[in-house]
Amino acid sequence: MYRVRHISALAKRGCLNVQSTQTHVRTGAQLSVVKRWSSTLDKLYPGHDSFPERHIGPNEVEKKAMLDFIGMKSIDELIQKSVPANILLDRELKLDEPLGELELIEKLERMANNNEVWRSYIGIGYYNTYTPHTILRNIFENPGWTTQYTPYQAELAQGRLESLLNYQTMVVDMTGLPIANASLLDEATAAAEAMGLCYRHNKRRKFYIDKHCHPQTIGVVETRASALGIDVVRLDWQDMDMSGRDISGILIQYPDTDGHIHDYMELVDSAHANGTLVTCATDLLALTMLRPPGEFGVDIAVGSSQRFGIPMGYGGPHAGFFSTKNEFLRLLPGRMIGVTRDANNKEALRLALQTREQHIRREKATSNICTAQALLANMSAMYAVYHGRQGLKHIGKRVHNATLILAEVLCFCEQVGICRPSDYGSDVSHLNLHKTFCIPHGGGGPGMGPIGVKKHLAPYLPTHPVIPPYGTTGPEAKSFGVVSAAPFGSSAILPISWGYIKMMGAKGLRHASEIAILNANYMSRRLEGHYKTLYTNEQGCVAHEFIIDCREFKKTAGIEVMDIAKRLQDYGFHSPTTSWPVVGTLMVEPTESEDKDELDRFCDALIAIRQEIRDIEEGKYDSKMNPIKMAPHTQAEVLSSNWDRPYSREVAVFPASFVTASTKFWPTVSRIDDIYGDQNLVCTCPPMEMYYESPFVDELAKRKEKSKAAV
Repeated sequence: MYRVRHISALAKRGCLNVQSTQTHVRTGAQLSVVKRWSSTLDKLYPGHDSFPERHIGPNEVEKKAMLDFIGMKSIDELIQKSVPANILLDRELKLDEPLGELELIEKLERMANNNEVWRSYIGIGYYNTYTPHTILRNIFENPGWTTQYTPYQAELAQGRLESLLNYQTMVVDMTGLPIANASLLDEATAAAEAMGLCYRHNKRRKFYIDKHCHPQTIGVVETRASALGIDVVRLDWQDMDMSGRDISGILIQYPDTDGHIHDYMELVDSAHANGTLVTCATDLLALTMLRPPGEFGVDIAVGSSQRFGIPMGYGGPHAGFFSTKNEFLRLLPGRMIGVTRDANNKEALRLALQTREQHIRREKATSNICTAQALLANMSAMYAVYHGRQGLKHIGKRVHNATLILAEVLCFCEQVGICRPSDYGSDVSHLNLHKTFCIPHGGGGPGMGPIGVKKHLAPYLPTHPVIPPYGTTGPEAKSFGVVSAAPFGSSAILPISWGYIKMMGAKGLRHASEIAILNANYMSRRLEGHYKTLYTNEQGCVAHEFIIDCREFKKTAGIEVMDIAKRLQDYGFHSPTTSWPVVGTLMVEPTESEDKDELDRFCDALIAIRQEIRDIEEGKYDSKMNPIKMAPHTQAEVLSSNWDRPYSREVAVFPASFVTASTKFWPTVSRIDDIYGDQNLVCTCPPMEMYYESPFVDELAKRKEKSKAAV
């Protein structure tokens, strides 16, 4: 197989004189011969290109050691004791044989060659764009940006938080409204969130939407309204009558879906005179030339930052934006980055107003990884930095001129392998692809959460006004409406999960689940006697994740779960999920990709922290001035000549033998003060003048003045 691929690669470079230079133009007979030859070779000498071997962390020796530790003879015995028999799948998944990475790429190329790539002039919020290579290379292809978790532990994420703050500042500057969030799923869902804000503000159950808004936005807003009991009326913006004082809000598009630009001043004034809020769906590139919505009085601006350097991707992912007036701050949906201070009064950034988060507000939450697009927001923010103010204006004018020219021309002439939810009675299943199916977190999005249903529910699946998905049209269709701007959500990231499944194969997928369960049970057993594991079965086993209870430490030592999360940073770990699904706990999800050494280091860190808690309980450490309460510790703190803490610098920053100077991961700020940040909310970058506070800048200015005077 290697030889065939090698010849194909040389041919593509023009090094060999062969008729067929691309795989997809081979005849069926040729492909059949290659397939039979490859199959024979694989039987005689199997290839080494095994993705599951690289993906799954523990090797055979480590697996046996962990099984011995938890008292199990085999993986099969562990699965039998961990998974209830009535849901355990007793056969392999019906999947093709797994592919190697090169085979997968070749298959993708063959599939992609069936696409016809045309230039799109449809508009409606999606536009051809160019991603600068420096952004592609340094952000989109950089694991430091793509694999990072949501920045709940702000001390470890100051760089990514700064970029998202830059995104918020860009949106604020361009929309003319004082506060913005750090992205939403897309423009249509942002508009639906705006409608929800209007309703929460004045409790009126009627909402106007201009018929010239993008069709997918109208569809999503109407669907969300039906769930909230809000009556949406679709009409021309010039016919909107709010004199009855029963309209919660209105939605207009600027420019509208046909590209027309209207003066909405009188409409906005009329709305406000009758207690109605105004939401303006707008376009960032158009705003390089148009008057910002905030300047003519709108209350909320929403839209998509897709045309700031993000490919269309057959509908996504793209970052939606949302900005509003200060008076609606507490109603703002999604995540917001705010400026605060750390324990040393140093300026720092963090997620502001976290009461909106899923682990606190539960079913009322307005923010999680599936409602944010952090990676795409960062790319769009960097696009603005890359081009600068004048560059963006130039692009806006160029697009405007091109549109005019085109308009003149037109005058003439869209639990894997172990159990299956459907087998044990589930009618609906929601999958989070960003963990189990290898989609990276992106620092808080994009996530993908497809929903599978049984056949009898298929007629009720979401539809779309532009490209209705298969099965959502016809007399049998009973769709409840539209849920996202694009018909298939963030479809551009789905090939990652597809590729993972194709390369793992049925055995690899099942084994990945088995090792995830093994890792979790091993860690839970290692932490016995130090922490209590909640929710084990009658065999004492857990599934692929487990919850350790930290609530008792608040009573015995004044230590809360967030204190433990901060101290873990000193050991080199980002904390597991805190206070979800149980307040005061840590939910540990080791996954199958971690090897035994890494699992042991994490367990050692938690055990060491438990000993530090015990030292507080026994009076060896002060209840307030101790390594846990003062964590995390920065370089600036331990290098300072003033060290007044009742424990050593070594205890602070090298608390375990595996934490060494060569491997130490340093937080850039000390503990974040969330209360101060929420009480003194700042959610944009400081003005440019703040960056000029330097004696060298002052000296340069004086020299320039002297030069002018001399002339």
